[in-house]
Amino acid sequence: MRQTFTKLAIRRQRWTPLMTPLLSLVLVCLVSVPALATTVLQLSFSDVVDHAELIFEGHVSKVETLQTGPRSIHTRVTFDVINVIKGSYLEPEISLQFLGGEVDGRRLVVQGMQVPETGETGIFFVESLQEALIHPLVGWSQGHFLLELDTQGESRVLSAGHVPVAGLALVPAADPASETVAEALEDSIRILEDNGAARGVMIDQALPAESAMSASDFRAQVQLMLELQQQVP
Repeated sequence: MRQTFTKLAIRRQRWTPLMTPLLSLVLVCLVSVPALATTVLQLSFSDVVDHAELIFEGHVSKVETLQTGPRSIHTRVTFDVINVIKGSYLEPEISLQFLGGEVDGRRLVVQGMQVPETGETGIFFVESLQEALIHPLVGWSQGHFLLELDTQGESRVLSAGHVPVAGLALVPAADPASETVAEALEDSIRILEDNGAARGVMIDQALPAESAMSASDFRAQVQLMLELQQQVP
């Protein structure tokens, strides 16, 4: 049986404890409705960094689907933690649950969901370690980066869609003096494009793997953003 979700807008904010009962109610209502796609709002990369409770480099060791309720299925992904970039996490493994999957011929589909695959290594921006979210990564694919070795053995960064990342940029806030209210509002609620990347993540399909951003440079840029954010009162 195929089940999909009606449209959900993922806002540029954290889920709070007060929102969890509401989310549960929404899911109960939606699982019985045959329908549509999800809508995810595009963030700036600095927002992705800021909104992450945990940023870690890890290797996917296991992916399994679970029946988590009468009409709910989740995919549980287990990572070997290689390095923690932001947050406090001391365990050697971490498991994250993504809504959707297939169990005993029953399938629950959330359009736009990209689940890390067994064997991949990447850098992951986790929105919350406590809240049960549809997708545990900040901005869905915007908080999911792949690390792959080039022919020289250098670890390079790709987007969740396997597109080479050329670099990162801080996206400045819109200047209210230079934009109309409508333009500023449109900028703040921009819908995520098919490439799945946050604003400020420069990706290039034609870029040779050897020219993509190195993992060490990526980590250094994220660390710099964290330091800059800590300086803002």
